[in-house]
Amino acid sequence: CSAAAERGESIAPTFDWISERFRKIVANLGLDSNFRSDLDQALGEIRDRIQNRAGADYAASRGEFLSGMILACLLDRPLIDPIELIRFDSNGRLLPEETQNCISERLREERCGVIPGFYGAGPDGEIVTFSRGGSDITGAIIARGVAAEVYENWTDVPGFFSSDPKAVPSARLLRRLHYREAQEIASAGGGILHPRSISPVRKAGIPLFLKCASHPDWQGTLISSAEGDDTPQLKAISQRSGLTLIAMESMEMWHQVGFLADAFQIFRAHGFSVDLISTSESNVTVSIDVAANVTDQSAISALAAELGQLCRVDVIEDCAAVTLVGRRIRAILHELSSVMEVFEEYKVHLVTQAANDLNFTFVVDSEHAYRIVQRLHGLFVNRFQEGGVF
Repeated sequence: CSAAAERGESIAPTFDWISERFRKIVANLGLDSNFRSDLDQALGEIRDRIQNRAGADYAASRGEFLSGMILACLLDRPLIDPIELIRFDSNGRLLPEETQNCISERLREERCGVIPGFYGAGPDGEIVTFSRGGSDITGAIIARGVAAEVYENWTDVPGFFSSDPKAVPSARLLRRLHYREAQEIASAGGGILHPRSISPVRKAGIPLFLKCASHPDWQGTLISSAEGDDTPQLKAISQRSGLTLIAMESMEMWHQVGFLADAFQIFRAHGFSVDLISTSESNVTVSIDVAANVTDQSAISALAAELGQLCRVDVIEDCAAVTLVGRRIRAILHELSSVMEVFEEYKVHLVTQAANDLNFTFVVDSEHAYRIVQRLHGLFVNRFQEGGVF
């Protein structure tokens, strides 16, 4: 709808279809005529603002807002708009301290309410949205703001698994994780929880409990500060696709003061965040998460062109990171010889071992990633099941 409005086109066909879906939901829930009138009024205001080019962030936030209205009515609780709570700067970055103060002030006496996720307010009061997983992040921020005893995140799966159960049927539920282990699995492509939703509750020491909404009796995953067994072990094998590698090569970079600073300044100028990095005397190769950077081929080409003034540049697209996540990985490298045998059949573009000793990552062509994950998971389940590696 927002894109059509920006082009000067009518949003009526799409907006009317969306509106009808919300009306059917309200009718099926049996909500009274007063609420249906409120919903129609809200839909009318939203339609007018989008048609008047209120912006993509405003349009994207309205689904959460309308869903919040419906849930607040069902629970007979007040609807609290996150524009009163969540604060962003002019560049769309979250302002943690200002947000914390707003939450503490606004929710000091309001002990129970419905707060939509995914968005907040910028300096001028305009709607600003988080990226994907914004509702996870909002929940964690609110939990920290009100000093909650626990943050429960109810989703369509019961928690973190040792691998993606859709691709690996033998994947096992991980019932307890430390914050940093959960952060690694989420960052490596776990897909259950946005990585940025862990930091707020970790800072406040608030346990995070993942549960399945459709099966509330199932055991979930509890994420907390409890260290548990400190034995070196693997916890999960994940894959994350959508990576592009940028390989920078020059014999002149060896002992050249400031080469990396100059190169990374170019990444910054083009708005790219570097993910993985591997270095040698004459080569630095980094990965870019295309989805996280919300970019396209022309932007990568422009980046490569400017980097080409410093060194020779190779761009390798359509890659995936296969990551072994665990604890004290370096202490069990000798146990992972079978891993290396798996990669005999596949081209490996980059290998990194995390400085925090929590993961070991191989970057391969995307088309092989799931097959590799399946084979690796099978190796470790068969070999370490009795030892409890997972």
